[in-house]
Amino acid sequence: MAIGLPLSPMAAGPAAPLFNAPPVYTLNTQTGQTNNLHNMLSTGEFSLFGIIAAVIAIAIAIAYPFVMTNAHRAARWVVKTVSHEAIIAGFAALICVIVSTRADCWLCA
Repeated sequence: MAIGLPLSPMAAGPAAPLFNAPPVYTLNTQTGQTNNLHNMLSTGEFSLFGIIAAVIAIAIAIAYPFVMTNAHRAARWVVKTVSHEAIIAGFAALICVIVSTRADCWLCA
């Protein structure tokens, strides 16, 4: 953090919820006091999570070409063997699962 700047440079961008998400993560702009991930994790923990993210990124980069070369064949198989009613029901079930995870959902009451 630069001297004289109370805010992290990322706090104003897309990572703002990580820096100011009360009650767990807080950012006081008047005093410059923070309670964020960089306060809670040690350097070793940050390194560990960085290595895990790098391994996942490499795995995705390796898997992507295989997935793209076989996507057309897989889509053709689904269209030929699975009925359209089952596909529609699968999407409807997915929507029900997503909606039911909300706390104020009428399905959960």
